[in-house]
Amino acid sequence: MERSVKSEVPASETVCTIRNGEILSESLHAMAPHHLPGFITAPGDTDTLMVVVGVVLIGAVLMVGNLYLHLHTLPERMAH
Repeated sequence: MERSVKSEVPASETVCTIRNGEILSESLHAMAPHHLPGFITAPGDTDTLMVVVGVVLIGAVLMVGNLYLHLHTLPERMAH
């Protein structure tokens, strides 16, 4: 059983969640920024920045490996 109760606090947004008889406060800290950057994801969401960096890293490794193998076989291909 879970329910949310919104309290009347003027300075910040406060939401209290009651779960199994315990009260969990989800209020914002006074020093916390009100806008988070786009690369910060919510819990359980896909981290798109990490996925993009992983794909770029794999692509870069494959391109460097291809260039290395191409240069490695160059003398043999010039001899024929």
